[in-house]
Amino acid sequence: MTALPHHKNLKGMGIGNMKTLLFGGGFRYKKNNGINVGDIAQFENAILLLKENIPNIEITAIAHSLNDECVDESIPISRVLSEYLWGDQKKTIIGRIKIVMRSLSLLLNAKRVAAGKKCIFLSAKGIQALREFYNIDFLFYSGAGTLNSMYFIGPVYIWILAMLLARRLKVPYILLGQQIGPLDTRLSRWILKIALNGATFVGVRDQLSHQLASELGVTQKKLGLTGDEGIYLPPGDRSVAGEFLDKLNIPRDYIAVQFRLDSNCPFHEYIEDFARLYSDVAKALKKPLVFIPFSYANAGDDREAHKLISEKINAPYFLLDIGGQTQFTKAILSMASLAIGIANHFCAFAASVGVPTVGFHGTSYMCQKLEGLKQGRQHVISLPLSELSDTEKLSERIVLHANENARTERLKSSYNQRPEGYWLWADRLAETGVFVKRHAEESTL
Repeated sequence: MTALPHHKNLKGMGIGNMKTLLFGGGFRYKKNNGINVGDIAQFENAILLLKENIPNIEITAIAHSLNDECVDESIPISRVLSEYLWGDQKKTIIGRIKIVMRSLSLLLNAKRVAAGKKCIFLSAKGIQALREFYNIDFLFYSGAGTLNSMYFIGPVYIWILAMLLARRLKVPYILLGQQIGPLDTRLSRWILKIALNGATFVGVRDQLSHQLASELGVTQKKLGLTGDEGIYLPPGDRSVAGEFLDKLNIPRDYIAVQFRLDSNCPFHEYIEDFARLYSDVAKALKKPLVFIPFSYANAGDDREAHKLISEKINAPYFLLDIGGQTQFTKAILSMASLAIGIANHFCAFAASVGVPTVGFHGTSYMCQKLEGLKQGRQHVISLPLSELSDTEKLSERIVLHANENARTERLKSSYNQRPEGYWLWADRLAETGVFVKRHAEESTL
């Protein structure tokens, strides 16, 4: 195994198929059958983006763990790196030390291969993992909220290790639609600084992430505000969505709502407050509530949270269960006259199809998401939990927001609008020898 400079690869001149490893969140977790609609949307949009703009590209998804299954069955999934790192390790201190040692061995040998030397003290599985990175033209990271201190022991570990491997093998890597932060420790900032500074391009989805990336040393030439990749996934057929609602006797100007209970949405003590707010808004607008899940699992998902809050709702409501059909879900949301929710991508989906949107946050992590979403979008409101102290006053504000920001044709197609400078990632990748067509026109929000 000897690495050649990738900018001299004949495939960069249009000879042969390009190969990429795709990192993202478009997986089903086998242990609890869990999926996140927003993560899948970002993943699916990345696949569309790559296939539309790089002809004949070969995409392989990289699993974060041994329990990941790719939702898109047309995309092969590789668990080679996961199997090498922790396939036979238990969650003990000794096990974690072994994972770190295996990671260091992989990085050492990546450096040797780049220098034209043979691998040493590397298992057959490790060589297989290294070969997987050696044989590609670039890495691609789809949109995510992964790069923060909370997830450093989980998905971030394998993401950053992959970046460091690519950097040593001189393989370009592109990140789009990333939320960076919160970064609460010096160690997380230091490791992420090393990883991001080797990137070919870092696309972030909010201003705070842009600021943090700059503080970590990412130069302006390879840093850009690319927005949330889940927004750009086009909705499905609206006529099909309309027929679906008609069969359930749901009017096409309903109020879309969503609720969640987890560590990022610690709202257990506020169930009655949210129920009162949702009910008041429904009564004021004289429209039913439709609960739309954005996470699905065997237990503890949005459907479970929706059942809990619905017991306290004092207005007509419907509970939908439509699975991880991302584009169909967005088409359903496009029919709503108002959206009120908790999850970032529930709000992002609604905002992308021009629906007046209100999002609530209870942690700094979720605050960064929703504050970023409202930037440049007057039809989006981001609110802290403290606003629930007076639900009567708040419901009046939300009703006014819905009336003042009624959907327009321009807003309905906002999922097509990418921020100025979005395609800088294509310029940076082209400089490495990977040519990217631009099927989508560049536009400004």
